[in-house]
Amino acid sequence: MGLFDSIKKIFSSSAESTEVEDVSVSITGQHEDDLRKQAAKYYAENKDEIIAQRKAAKSKPKSTESRADFTRKHTQKTLAGFTDAKIKQYVVSTSGDGRVCDACKKQDGKKYDVKDAIIGKNCPPFCDDCRCVILPCFEEIEMQWEKRAKRSNSPQRKKKIK
Repeated sequence: MGLFDSIKKIFSSSAESTEVEDVSVSITGQHEDDLRKQAAKYYAENKDEIIAQRKAAKSKPKSTESRADFTRKHTQKTLAGFTDAKIKQYVVSTSGDGRVCDACKKQDGKKYDVKDAIIGKNCPPFCDDCRCVILPCFEEIEMQWEKRAKRSNSPQRKKKIK
């Protein structure tokens, strides 16, 4: 397969999906400028078709699942994993950026028992746009996120945030 055929394949596959097949190319004996000209010519001749295919690929319906639904399913699977691994406690962690809502800020860094987990109350999602996660707590080891939670809940930090 020559480079020109590979370029055609890349244009057609990228229009149909976000994945581009692995294309191995041998450019021995072909000058780079000639290849650019061939690619530009192919694009010019098929521009409308390529653009239409890309628009069609972009306009495919997105998931109707809300962020809260996704977070709820993720939390349920995580809790099941914690139970299987005999993890007794978890800590709630927000994404830590400026888009965190007040309900999620109140939960950030709090520890809860896995057996007492209630989704929406002490387990994400706490809001419609919830991006919180739960992380395991181990009795004998202080994890990095637990240290962060202590810092984010310190009185000095709360004064700076307000």
